Amino acid sequence: MKAKTLQNASFWTALIFFQAVSGPAAAEPISIKGIDWSMSTTEILAALESDGLTCLRRPTWNTLTPNSADAGEPTKYFCIDTDTPVETERSLDHAFESWRAECQLDRSSCWSGGDSFKNQLERLLRVTVHDDDRVILDCSYTNSCGFGPNDILHELQRRVHPGPWEKPTEDSFIICTTGPINEALCVHWHSKAILLFKQPITSRMDF
Repeated sequence: MKAKTLQNASFWTALIFFQAVSGPAAAEPISIKGIDWSMSTTEILAALESDGLTCLRRPTWNTLTPNSADAGEPTKYFCIDTDTPVETERSLDHAFESWRAECQLDRSSCWSGGDSFKNQLERLLRVTVHDDDRVILDCSYTNSCGFGPNDILHELQRRVHPGPWEKPTEDSFIICTTGPINEALCVHWHSKAILLFKQPITSRMDF
């Protein structure tokens, strides 16, 4: 019984990362770790950096292929956790450029290559910010990697926004709810990342 009590205490302690909406629900935006879409991208980045992260503006970084960013895509910021930001930034840039050079020589290696860059970034990445579009909080930043997606969803419903929550499409890997200022809060069912979109998912369709 004592072990069970300790386990439950650990569960609730770990889920302190969820910041409940303060004030009337209809008036306040959804806030996670002090971040919400009443803030500009600059303010969001400043909040993340004040929490100890180093945010790098890298429009071309991509973990699929090292191609230039699509002109229509928002600028991306990768917020990493490191005690040596200058050296880490240099190392990541070098690994990415090596991958890019490799792909220019052999296009077939693009999808399977880049392990040095991908692995290093995965160890360090905590938050990805797509300028004026979405914020992706890795489960390592919200301290939720050790919990199941249903547990994470339950705590978001209880502490942040009750819902309704639903999948944007039947085969989607995320489940979302729309907030008071028409933003969207989502949970990725596999990675356990929490996503905060500036606009509802349904409004993002462009035919």
